[in-house]
Amino acid sequence: MPASDLPSPRQGDAELMAATARGDAAAFAELVRRHHSRAWRLACRFLGDPAEAEDIVQEAFLRVLRAAGRYRPTASFPTYLHTVVGRLCLDWARRRRPEYPGE
Repeated sequence: MPASDLPSPRQGDAELMAATARGDAAAFAELVRRHHSRAWRLACRFLGDPAEAEDIVQEAFLRVLRAAGRYRPTASFPTYLHTVVGRLCLDWARRRRPEYPGE
């Protein structure tokens, strides 16, 4: 890929999401590069399992990719991603919660 096609480090996350919505794989890769470790740390703190956290983060980024065309920067991208990761963690916890009689 020519250097001119690579996202600029100065591009904001909202610009990268707009480019991702247009099919720019390099823009999406830059979002992942910028935010993967923070998302993983959040999921790992919640789940307590590094492997499960990685699965959650991969699913979160897939959802972000699928929703790129609908993304509206009403909040910062990290806040948006944090919400996606948090909801996936809660779903994970609900699926693994032991069922008690009478519930």
